[in-house]
Amino acid sequence: MIVKVLNVGHGLCVHITGPGTDFVYDCGTHGRWGTKQVPPAWTALSQALWRREQVDVIAVSHLHWDHYCGFLEPLAGVSPDVQVVMPRLPVLVGAEPLRERFAAALLSLAPLDPALGPLEIDLMRRIKRYAPNAVPVPVSAGHDVTAAGDQWRVLWPPPRIEAGTRGITKLERAVVAYENAAQNSPEVRRRLDAVRDSEAFGALLSEPGLDPELDDSDEPHDFDEPAGLDAEVRVLEEEGDDEPLMEPRSLNEAAAAVRLAANELSLVMVSAESRVLLTGDATRFAMEQAMHRAGRRFNLVVTPHHGGRLHVPDSLLESEVPFWASSAGGRLGKQVSDVYDLKGWHHRTDKHGSALYCVESPDLFEQWDFEMGERW
Repeated sequence: MIVKVLNVGHGLCVHITGPGTDFVYDCGTHGRWGTKQVPPAWTALSQALWRREQVDVIAVSHLHWDHYCGFLEPLAGVSPDVQVVMPRLPVLVGAEPLRERFAAALLSLAPLDPALGPLEIDLMRRIKRYAPNAVPVPVSAGHDVTAAGDQWRVLWPPPRIEAGTRGITKLERAVVAYENAAQNSPEVRRRLDAVRDSEAFGALLSEPGLDPELDDSDEPHDFDEPAGLDAEVRVLEEEGDDEPLMEPRSLNEAAAAVRLAANELSLVMVSAESRVLLTGDATRFAMEQAMHRAGRRFNLVVTPHHGGRLHVPDSLLESEVPFWASSAGGRLGKQVSDVYDLKGWHHRTDKHGSALYCVESPDLFEQWDFEMGERW
């Protein structure tokens, strides 16, 4: 197996090559519409996918522009039946209507390309421009995904969130603020209605019956605060890592609250043999919960939220990890390695460029820096 953490500027893209099959986790951003700038994600991934017809699994960690908007031109030529793995929104026990409202709010934040119009709202329509038979595969904790010759266990998000816990309170506050602010924006109201007919909307809200049966060790947590974490959460909020300290009032503030809530539901996966941990923009709290299922030995950790120091929990810092990689765009202040002794090599794409990791066996990793145009 070969793992490439690509330099895509502010965003994330991981390309994993296995025997006869490729796997892409996230795809960076689209760049800026209306300019002639070529998005870094398109350049990096187009050069990396030298056998793109073998890409049969794509994973979208969460629906933020810097993680999925690069899924356009680089997909030309991938397997027409590619599976699109995405986090299914947890069932909100006792608040099911809120689940649909959050899905609509999240999807409505997708950037619009004036040349393509409403096409850009629906992730699946975007992908199907280049992979017409693409199949959405919504997953939650406990699912297994086969990709790049390995079995990947989904660690997060949970299949359900219990009423009265932090998760539902955070989602409700974000959705109510967004819907209230949208009353003064006809365009946002139109989007909120339009996304309900999209395939991505249906995938996010897929039936709970698709969940695998979880054994006792995989029983979902109640998504509430672990004991003794209240003071720490307050510190994180003050430093802008988690949720805003005040109720959002403007449309921009409300949209930011929705995006922060989506971070907490990022798709976190670990491979069974190669022990590669992929984390999207998972918050520290989400990572703490995911670590209950993850074990404590990894060969490579792609750090959550671009390597931001506030997103890596103690349980992960104390794990056995020889290689860390951060897809850092330089917008998040201090990195995890600026504050903690990681006891392993930390590669930052903003400082070192793209990185390549070669897995000779489950216990043997090698790592090289490389420039895309020279090696591939």
